[in-house]
Amino acid sequence: MKNKLIPFRNNKRIVYFLILIVVLSSHLSWAQSSKTDPCTEFTLNIKKEGGKSDTVRLFYPDCAANGFDTILVLNGPVTYRGTVERATEAILYTDIRYRYLDGPPVIRFIIEPGLINLSFSSENDTVRNLKITGSTSQAEKENWETANAALFDPHYRGSLDSLYEKRTAAVIVYIKAHPDSYFSGLLLDHYKRRMPLDSAQVYYTSLTTRVKQSWIGKSILKELFALSGDMNFRKQNSDPAFFSQLEKIKSFHDLSLPDITGRVHHLSTLKGKYVVVDFWGSWCGPCFENIPYLNNLVAAMKGKPVAFVSIAIDKDLDKWKRAMAKHHFPGLNLVDTAGFAASYYNVPWVPKYVIIKPDGSIANGDAPYPISGELKPLLLSIINKKE
Repeated sequence: MKNKLIPFRNNKRIVYFLILIVVLSSHLSWAQSSKTDPCTEFTLNIKKEGGKSDTVRLFYPDCAANGFDTILVLNGPVTYRGTVERATEAILYTDIRYRYLDGPPVIRFIIEPGLINLSFSSENDTVRNLKITGSTSQAEKENWETANAALFDPHYRGSLDSLYEKRTAAVIVYIKAHPDSYFSGLLLDHYKRRMPLDSAQVYYTSLTTRVKQSWIGKSILKELFALSGDMNFRKQNSDPAFFSQLEKIKSFHDLSLPDITGRVHHLSTLKGKYVVVDFWGSWCGPCFENIPYLNNLVAAMKGKPVAFVSIAIDKDLDKWKRAMAKHHFPGLNLVDTAGFAASYYNVPWVPKYVIIKPDGSIANGDAPYPISGELKPLLLSIINKKE
């Protein structure tokens, strides 16, 4: 029983997590300089000990099917087979109504090729007696968490900043000692935002090719690549042809992107105007929530030297076109399948809004969402300051 898709609703924490995962899976081809192995298979045996049968949700990035959400009915042991790019993190929800990434009914574990056995019991919607065997990376994770249990004590009395500093320090020690571990990659993926960007790049570079070519490694690189201003790091971790084109981009006016008809628009035609750029994706609920507020902003800017450009970062043109038919973004609508615009403007996730000056340079590279009510006064202040 596989790939019955059920949408997650009414919870922004998990929605943004889903957005990030889809972005990661759809924008990695240009950021890998070496070829990866084909998808490899894994087998997952799931068993609930005692009690009545249960329905669970398995969430992970399937390498071949590009699927994430699978419903399984546990009426006795169940065997699930899927594919993975070397290693990835999975989440098993023992309560399919639950919408958070951690909590009593959540099992987070590492999937890698081979046979993995997972058993648990449940009491008052809380996972008990969890046992996972067959995944070397998962065993490393459990050993590390046991060794650092004091850093995850819910009754810790110190400051949260101090606690996270200690956790991050423990993470760095492990990564340095185990560069060929998928779990090291997972630790870096989880803690990269708690360390300086240049440090995260150094620790990523220290990982072995095997780890870098896993889904976990690609997840790390996607965000570091998008955020980094270090062109040497980008050059070392991207396709040479992609990088040669990327380094030619010096401003907004150097970009040329196609619209839904395939017509290529040279954005140099917008010289002399302020431009509000809206980066979005066909999977992005918050992107669509901002459309009415973006329309209001367009109306408010009538008569002013302002243009609006919406750039989708989709790889799948059919999904983009379906989203375009359903949702109507104002202004010029373009798609960035190659990832040049997203890379130049450091777009690791969407939505993202950028304000461009008339000369093509950046006035604000991380502008507030239209829905916040803060974008209009910011834009007016930029225009009025110039005037």
